[in-house]
Amino acid sequence: TVSVIIPTHNRAKFLIDALCSVDSQTMKPFEIIVVDDGSTDHTRKIISESDFKITYVYQKNRGVAAARNAGIARASGDVIAFLDDDDLLLPKAFELTVNHFENENLQAEIVFGLTMPAKNIKKVKDAFTYDAIPPAWPEHLIGGAVIRAKLFDKIGLFDEALTFGQDLDWHMRAKEKNIRFEFVSEITHIYRMHNNNRTKQVNESKKFMLKVLKKSLTRREKVGFGEAI
Repeated sequence: TVSVIIPTHNRAKFLIDALCSVDSQTMKPFEIIVVDDGSTDHTRKIISESDFKITYVYQKNRGVAAARNAGIARASGDVIAFLDDDDLLLPKAFELTVNHFENENLQAEIVFGLTMPAKNIKKVKDAFTYDAIPPAWPEHLIGGAVIRAKLFDKIGLFDEALTFGQDLDWHMRAKEKNIRFEFVSEITHIYRMHNNNRTKQVNESKKFMLKVLKKSLTRREKVGFGEAI
């Protein structure tokens, strides 16, 4: 069973598209948890007026890591998927990735699909159109992954002290513990390119990415060097 966690902050205009993409999955999730990280726009109204079955959690603005952690605390599925409020999942995302957990020979604990950056996303009837910006990213973006819920007991939660790079930090901690990653070659996740992408805040992002790398290096020095990414 899949629990989908969507952290959101002042992106009501995009959130409804994210929810529609989850609702259109060929493998339906067990639950959808929206964690509102102190939005001041009409996010609550969008949620209350929607037809989606949603667990809505409101908290004071503490950042995306805290919002994801709050979602994990509420989740009851044995598989967790994260989706940013401005991104989309393609209809077969869960069908393609979650089925890998059924293969005992793979012993996967995290499964990633490919991410395609895109712009000009529009909803047309029950589907989305968009202008893809290839190539697809093989990077380990948290929005393109499904994760066994019990893994958070082993790796820990997202680091709420990090403003950027929380997903990379968690990913590196997982790699350091030799967690088994598997990948599918199909695109499962659409990364919406727009003017307010946090990853476009280049200087701030670089500072925190460097902090994440230093943290990983320090941990690895304590136990002996090994593969981190």
